[in-house]
Amino acid sequence: MTDLKEIITELKLNYDTLKYFVNDKEFNITEYFKDELLYSEELTKCLLNLSESYFKSILSRVKLFYGKLDNDKIRNDLLKLDSSLEPLLNKLFTKYELIEDVVEDEEDVKEDVKEESVEEEELTLESLLNKFISESVKEDSKKSIKLGDLYDKFSEYCKDNDQEYMDAGEFKKILKNKWGKAKGKKEMQEYEGFSFV
Repeated sequence: MTDLKEIITELKLNYDTLKYFVNDKEFNITEYFKDELLYSEELTKCLLNLSESYFKSILSRVKLFYGKLDNDKIRNDLLKLDSSLEPLLNKLFTKYELIEDVVEDEEDVKEDVKEESVEEEELTLESLLNKFISESVKEDSKKSIKLGDLYDKFSEYCKDNDQEYMDAGEFKKILKNKWGKAKGKKEMQEYEGFSFV
């Protein structure tokens, strides 16, 4: 299970990679991050616009205040200081809130296990993705869905339904088994014949 330390390490690694390739005119790092890591363009641009010291200050603040303040308070305080941080904070807290919810709810789950119906049990990642697709995606021969957009909507769906976060690699693997490989070049990977409901 992903924890705060892993999320921060991921962000640091990807921030360093972005800064290394930012001036490479032959390589579109924003599109690469969108296709390979399923980072939104807003998140990538946010990271590119942060100086290294500011980026480290944001991550330090989150680590220092975690456990002393709730996640919403930390997030809102940072957004009051700088609203352009929203994509970064969404990435950080969306994943982490799901983990925090799981830890807080473990005791409740232990007490309620006998009373839960089969429909209320936590879904496997694959069945969760199948449920999301059946509720949020429709066949449409005239449209297509970009892989990154589909992942973003699925992540929102997980958050809204208090479900465990699925990393990009797992998502792509399950989706590839279901629909085949996405069409198009890395910067434009998409599934044809589908649209959002």
